[in-house]
Amino acid sequence: MTRSQALAMCFGLAVYLGCASPSRPASADGAYRAFKRIGGAIAVGVEKPRYDQLLQDASAELLIFRDLAMDGTDSAIVRSYGLALEKYKDAGLLWAVQISSPIYPSVIETVASRYHLPQLMEHTTETHFRSIAAGGIQLIWEQAATDVRAADSVFLTRRSRP
Repeated sequence: MTRSQALAMCFGLAVYLGCASPSRPASADGAYRAFKRIGGAIAVGVEKPRYDQLLQDASAELLIFRDLAMDGTDSAIVRSYGLALEKYKDAGLLWAVQISSPIYPSVIETVASRYHLPQLMEHTTETHFRSIAAGGIQLIWEQAATDVRAADSVFLTRRSRP
């Protein structure tokens, strides 16, 4: 057997095994794990730079999964994870505003109205401004976690099938 024949045989075997596998594509597993990492980090406390990195990782995994989505169930998973990612990004945006300066009324008002967050009217000696009540980011995270659980449920049900 020549080297090229052996390589062709290995390639064919790899393709066969990949096509014959009833499990979800590796990208579905990647998206599932990426969103679990976000939830785990939030549960124990996460710093903003690490949070941003986790969002970037989840976004990349979700894009890969979306490109490889095979059917309507995959599309439902992508949709739910996508909704969660948008909420996590909005929470990150609100977090960034709160870190830099609470005086960004358009960002705060947009996020607050989207998630029905309570707003506070605050003032300094120079100006009046709106801010989000304590716990606003956590409320968005809770809404995102609901979307993640919906995607996880479909993913895990589908994965357990033969």
